[in-house]
Formats: sequence, structure tokens, C-alpha cells
Amino acid sequence: MVKAIQVIGPYSPRDFSGAGNDGTLSIAMTTDIENLSGYVKTDIISVEPITVLGNIFLVVYAKT
Repeated sequence: MVKAIQVIGPYSPRDFSGAGNDGTLSIAMTTDIENLSGYVKTDIISVEPITVLGNIFLVVYAKT
């Protein structure tokens, strides 16, 4: 059951250019998730991207 929802972002479309090979965007997103207050890896249920005005936000669903 989801008890906490947090939103991370925005990530601009510019952040996605050339992101495939070096993993810079992936590392940034992972770091942002790990820096959430009260972050516990096993409590994360899912992370879903949403687009608002061309920017990407991550919606993080957690157990606590």
C-alpha cells in the first residue's frame, strides 16, 4: 500500500540529449531518488515519469 508520494524534477528535454551512453541522466535521477528524505530502497514501490510542459518529473511511490 502506498503511504508516500514524492515528485522529483524537472528534467528538461535538453537533459535527455546524449544521455544514452554515458549514463549521466540515469545517475542524476538515481541520485535524486536516493536523496529523498526518509529514503529506504526497499520501501520504493514504483517510479513513474510524467511530462508537464515538456519537462519530465518522476513520481515516486513508497510504502512509508
